[in-house]
Amino acid sequence: MLRLAYSGDIGEFVVLIRAREDANQLIVYSVCPIEVERDMRAAVGGYLMRLNWGMPFGNFELHYATGEIRFRTSMTIENAEATDSLVRPLIYANVNTMDRYLKEIGAVAAGTLPPDLADSLG
Repeated sequence: MLRLAYSGDIGEFVVLIRAREDANQLIVYSVCPIEVERDMRAAVGGYLMRLNWGMPFGNFELHYATGEIRFRTSMTIENAEATDSLVRPLIYANVNTMDRYLKEIGAVAAGTLPPDLADSLG
């Protein structure tokens, strides 16, 4: 697993890149720097489900026990080499998505933005 620091337009967060050679998979996680308090996890979980609906690639995940949020993208690479031109779009799509929604996630987690309004700010 490769661990990187990423600084976007909205915030900074950790990016984890995991190669699962046994399954020919490459998985990228952007780990949200906001740990969601227990009493806000249902609201944030509802917001993340709204974001995931219709998303053409990847998904947001909320670990209900810890409050950790991640955005995950992955690809299966069979009978091909994991070249820069193949992997780069996967990583950029991942970090740009986390950076794009980071501010709204924080507002929903803080209780200052209702989850049903947040996804309409697009």
